Amino acid sequence: MNNPFEIFGGLDVRTEELQEKSVLDAVLDLEGKIIDQYKDGKIFTPNKDHGKIYEILYDSIKESLKEIGLTEKTISQYINARENRTDDYEAVIRGMYSAAILEISCTENPDEEIIIDGCGKIFNYLFYYVKHASNISIQNFKGNHILGHAGNFGGNIKRVSLKNIEGDYTLGTLAENGNAEYLILNQIRGDNTLWYAGSRKGDVKHLVIENITGYNTLCNAAIESGTLKHVYLRKVKGNNTLQVAGCNNGNIEYLNLHTIEGDGTLRDAGNFSGSMKKIILNDVLGYDTLRDIGISNGTVENIFREHEVNEHQKSILSQIQTIVETMHTLSSEEQTKAHDQIARLQIEIFAGEK
Repeated sequence: MNNPFEIFGGLDVRTEELQEKSVLDAVLDLEGKIIDQYKDGKIFTPNKDHGKIYEILYDSIKESLKEIGLTEKTISQYINARENRTDDYEAVIRGMYSAAILEISCTENPDEEIIIDGCGKIFNYLFYYVKHASNISIQNFKGNHILGHAGNFGGNIKRVSLKNIEGDYTLGTLAENGNAEYLILNQIRGDNTLWYAGSRKGDVKHLVIENITGYNTLCNAAIESGTLKHVYLRKVKGNNTLQVAGCNNGNIEYLNLHTIEGDGTLRDAGNFSGSMKKIILNDVLGYDTLRDIGISNGTVENIFREHEVNEHQKSILSQIQTIVETMHTLSSEEQTKAHDQIARLQIEIFAGEK
């Protein structure tokens, strides 16, 4: 059988060595050897994008660690043993490595909920480019590009919960030409959160965002034939929220904005044959809100502002808010049910007056 690390210049981690170590020691040892080999950045050639590099790393790491079982405990121990403070090639490789072992664990244990508490540590590129993940909860981290490029190019992110994250580009370029099903974000501080999410034929189905501070949240989301289906944003501070979202044949179906503070919200959204179907605006403050929305063959079907909804619709909006406020206390399965309930209620808002 060919050496699984042949592409990495002869790196070799043998099954016998793995059996002599603890699972964590094996994971750390393999990480160190990969970083030593590639921290010079030569693998990052101009004609090879980061996604392709991640796929190479993932396949080789999976082969090398196939004799040991990776679990939620392994992932937590690995993260506890590491920090990632820099922004160099070594940091990118370490971030991809964390993504690979997470993906392996999720693939081997699809029903296991992985809960990671960073206790305030810095970990740039945490789970960078992870392609498939099932049930993950991440809280109390600092760092840029956390879960960056997750679920891209045929990937699928099933359930993700993020809380108390400080850094730029959190979930940036999520599900580009891929899928993301159920996501909750709460207490996120940093710019470019979820920018380009669901772009380029990507699909983000259920998204709840609360307590976000930073510019460009969901900027350029769902462009180029991408889709955002059910989105709820509450207590967002920062300019350019959802600016240019849904353009170039993009599609945003149900969008509920509550307490948004900043200029340029939804500016230039839905343009160039884009589609904005159902929008609710409640306490959205700032200049240039909705400016130039739906131009150049774009379409906007329904926009409701808070003073335009009837009592029945107000009651539904209150129900949604109550659900959102409790979602972070729920198990992953209960969160999924809450997401589905929010989607049904948002559809009901536009179903007609009672």
